[in-house]
Parts: sequence; structure tokens; C-alpha cells
Amino acid sequence: GSWSDGANHPTGHWLTGRVGAMAGDELIAAVARDHGVALSHVEAVQPLIHGLKLDGIGSARDALEEVLAVSGLSVRDGQGGLEFRRALEREAVPAGELVAGEGPIVSRRRPDPGEALGRVALTYLDRERAYLTGTVTAMRLAGGATAGEGSNLVLDLAGARHSAERILLDRATSEIIEFTLPPSMAAVEVGDVLSLDG
Repeated sequence: GSWSDGANHPTGHWLTGRVGAMAGDELIAAVARDHGVALSHVEAVQPLIHGLKLDGIGSARDALEEVLAVSGLSVRDGQGGLEFRRALEREAVPAGELVAGEGPIVSRRRPDPGEALGRVALTYLDRERAYLTGTVTAMRLAGGATAGEGSNLVLDLAGARHSAERILLDRATSEIIEFTLPPSMAAVEVGDVLSLDG
């Protein structure tokens, strides 16, 4: 006879496709449960994670730091527990409503072009090669400096590529803008996306 379940192999066990991998939201929920942390919402995002190596006793935040880095999720306090979500887009902030401090109302800094990050080399545990160390590289066409990142996540090649691209996207910031919001915008949290009118 011939086997017809080969398509299940990338998503889990060779025979059933039901064990051996977790979506990011499932892993976050499992780690939170093990640490006694209440969750109110976890958004499902890529990559598919085949394992997580923990080097010792630590907090749930320590265990999930790499999952957050490769998934692009932000953490915020919700009424029923922690929420793991993609960044929320808020309304544009009118420049006239920004709060004046000791310095300028808005400051903008551009990094030295020679220091701009253009490449991330991610080292990970490769599920497809018996958990040996694998490396993938994500690059920007504009080029730039190279950063090496080590990961304790067990990933397949597609998941590792996605993870390296996500890290590069988050760290390849072209400029830094600083300003102070008015008290009326107290609902804005870390990870929210803002735009300035004008």
C-alpha cells in the first residue's frame, strides 16, 4: 500500500498531523497555564513552533520573549488577564494636541546610515534536521549592518525564515520620533501604532 498523509508532516506527526507542533497562541497559552498567568485573549499568528527550549527556571515573560519577537505580538493588561495582540492602530494625533515639555514638542532622529540594520542571521533548533542548529538570514535590499540572533525555538525552515524577517522588520527602524501625548490619550499602550497629523 502507499501512505497518503505525507502532507501532514510539516504540521506535526508524520502519521496523524496532530502532535509535534503548536501555533504561537497555543504555546503562549500553555506557558501561561504552567506559570499560573491568566489570559483574556491570544491572537493566532505565525510561525508554527515545534518546541521551546528553556534553560532554567524563569518567569512566563522570560519564556515567551522569543515567541513575541518572532510573532510581532504585543502584551497588554486586559480586564480578565493578559492580552497578546498585534499592534492596534489608533486615530491620528493632531500635532496641536501634543504636550509641550522642556525640549521640542516633536523630535526626530535618524540613525547613522552605516549603523542601519540590513541583515539578521537567526540561529535556531532545526526540527527537519534532528534538532541540529540551523541558521537563516533575512536581508533588506538597501543593505546595512548584520545582527546575529540566537533562538531557543524549534522551527522548520519556513518558520525560521518568517521569524528572521519579523525580527528584521521590527529592528530596522529608519528614524526615531519622540513626543508627549495629552492625558486624553491615556488609553494608548505600548505597541500601539500612532500617526501624527501634519
